[in-house]
Amino acid sequence: MPVNMEDYIRLLETMVEQQKIHIQSQDARILEQEQDIAQLRALVDELRLLKSGLEETLEEFKRQLFGTKSEKTKTPPASAGDEPENPPAKTTVKEHTRTKKKKATRDERYADIPVRDVIIPVPGKDRLCPYCNAEMILLGYKQVRTELRITPAKVERVRYMQEELICPECRKDGDGTIVQAQTPVPLMAHSPASPSVVAYVMFEKSFVSVPYYRQEACMAQLGLELPRETMANWYIKCAMEYFQPVYDQMHRLLLQRDIIHADETTCQVLHEKGKAAESISYMWMYLSGSDGLAPIVLYEYQAGRSGVFPKAFLEGFSGIVQCDGYSGYNCRTAN
Repeated sequence: MPVNMEDYIRLLETMVEQQKIHIQSQDARILEQEQDIAQLRALVDELRLLKSGLEETLEEFKRQLFGTKSEKTKTPPASAGDEPENPPAKTTVKEHTRTKKKKATRDERYADIPVRDVIIPVPGKDRLCPYCNAEMILLGYKQVRTELRITPAKVERVRYMQEELICPECRKDGDGTIVQAQTPVPLMAHSPASPSVVAYVMFEKSFVSVPYYRQEACMAQLGLELPRETMANWYIKCAMEYFQPVYDQMHRLLLQRDIIHADETTCQVLHEKGKAAESISYMWMYLSGSDGLAPIVLYEYQAGRSGVFPKAFLEGFSGIVQCDGYSGYNCRTAN
């Protein structure tokens, strides 16, 4: 039976229209689902904030109910006939509203993290137009998603190879003129320590509070056998050689300020010469005032909290010293 071309074309057009209608309906459903997802995410964020607030309130109630009360006083029970001479006055407190802090977005939280773009190219077989077989040109790049990556610590041996040059003409005459490249100065003489490995040890010890024996085990996992005694020696030597001059200069600048805040807190030092492990020592803290200059914060370890320690530290200072509740030392002036 012969096929009528006009009927066939109309049939094809009808099928195309039906496909368009179907695609539009699918797009509408996808858009509706995306809106529902956005609303659910907003609801989840609100519930998380509410949960955090309720947990904080519960912890405060627990603290008030079961916590230790240091200002508890005993009062004799009042008799039935006693009445207070001066009944307490009632005070009406004005109500207030609390504004909910806006939650930071991802872009705001990750604003200071370096960015590296990964280009996903179109495969070679798809770079030709599927209709006219022409080579397609670059239109641009579209950001699909963002992810966070952390590169773990890696240990490597860096060998400094010094280049040496010799003059071929002088060499013919038996007088070899040799020129050597200038190599960078090592951090410590006759030591494999580099600034990066010492900074890593110092950061782990002081900031993350990882003891040397655990650092030794972590280094072994990286393939490096580094004894804890070596790490301790690196820390002490670099602190004295590189950080002590910076500390001394900050100390000199601190004594030139007008106001200094001072305070001390207890600390315990193990294996200290001449003292038991249970002995209490003190860490003194000195902070510059709010004078608009760069703030200076210095720490000084001392065995006690006598006034002779801040006197010695602030020798030459002629401004005002503000201490927090300390009566053993004249906290108004350093002289």
